[in-house]
Amino acid sequence: MIGKYMGETGSNLGELFRFARLHKNKVALFFDELDALAASRGTGKDSGSKEANNIVIALLQSLDRFDGLTFAATNRPDAID
Repeated sequence: MIGKYMGETGSNLGELFRFARLHKNKVALFFDELDALAASRGTGKDSGSKEANNIVIALLQSLDRFDGLTFAATNRPDAID
């Protein structure tokens, strides 16, 4: 899910949720290690922080719009936005 190039993770999330919305009665989403994808948003000004913040925002918006079954697991609940 997490890409090594800027913008790749957001694109992957978009594709995942498009597929899940099309097949919502047949698909359950499971995010393992959610803290790696939805880490608490920082206040840094560098592009890496901006990209990470944008990923969290996109994920939260996509989860809000998705009305299918979703599960997540983490061993760091304190690190999730």
